[in-house]
Amino acid sequence: MREAKFDRIVLMKLTVELTSAQAEMTATGAFVNTRTGQTHGSTKGSTWSEETVQALVRLRESIEADMERVHFADDRLSSPSPLKPGPTTGLGEYLKKDDKTDEVAQG
Repeated sequence: MREAKFDRIVLMKLTVELTSAQAEMTATGAFVNTRTGQTHGSTKGSTWSEETVQALVRLRESIEADMERVHFADDRLSSPSPLKPGPTTGLGEYLKKDDKTDEVAQG
């Protein structure tokens, strides 16, 4: 069997539909070589562990609280935290046209 040229799957896109009777979540991940920053393809997922489902519930509650903070005058809601940038290797460099990611790995 041939060895993979990637060593990590990095989440690139997450789509969540909460308006149907049963919530649906689909994720797209990229196969990334963390040493070179190259992306070698992508995959989709839609089957989740109980841990992930519970994390989605917490995320939903947190997002709703943030939205309420914007739209309701209520001192009980916490102030927002600044977003931190995502990973700086892989597809990001490719999309930015980083010269290193345009090279084709030999071997």
